[in-house]
This record gives sequence, C-alpha cells and structure tokens, in this order.
Amino acid sequence: PHFWKRRLAVLSTIIAFAVETSQLIDWPLLETLRGHALGKLVLGVGFVPADLLRYLIGVGLAVLIDWQFTSRGPSSARTPNG
Repeated sequence: PHFWKRRLAVLSTIIAFAVETSQLIDWPLLETLRGHALGKLVLGVGFVPADLLRYLIGVGLAVLIDWQFTSRGPSSARTPNG
C-alpha cells in the first residue's frame, strides 16, 4: 500500500508542476482553453514560481495527514482510551 501512496504523491507533484509550467507556453490551443472558465480554473492564467513550493507543501501535508491516520490503524481510532 505504501508503494502506491508514494507513487500517487509523486504523480500529483508532477501533474501540479506540469500545469503550472504550462502557463509559460503560449500555444493557441492552451490559450483557447484558458479563455473559458473551466480551462482557466484547471490550467490557470499566469506562472507564479511560488506556486511550485505551495504544491510541494500541499502534497507533503496530504502525505503527513494520510500517514497520521493510517499508521494508527482502524482499531485505535475507535477506542476512547486508545
């Protein structure tokens, strides 16, 4: 299970970085997609280098939260004196 979680964290980071860096590209198709509300929400409109750090922090927090809840096991979460 941990193997897949690591892969998911890496994949999430790669996708986030790809979307952010795609904002540096001025291809007509991407500009057309960004012209629509959904495309703007998914692809963004401007490259901000600080966003790359924010994505790393977000993925890292998600990994820590997942680790915190799954490392205890299901039985300890249910016992009041746990």
